[in-house]
Amino acid sequence: MEEDICKVIDMDNLPEHIAIIMDGNRRWAKANKLTTAQGHKEGAENLKRISILFIHEIIMISKK
Repeated sequence: MEEDICKVIDMDNLPEHIAIIMDGNRRWAKANKLTTAQGHKEGAENLKRISILFIHEIIMISKK
């Protein structure tokens, strides 16, 4: 996967900040017959997963 990322990302022109818009947790919870709080909790867990994967990829790319 690292090779694919390096092909599409200009490593000399990386953003200094990124934003993740947490949208749809309530709709997801409703569609899955869960409470709004459960939807927000699942959204937070997904953000953790995304963050870990992102950090892993940055570390792998920086080792090249």
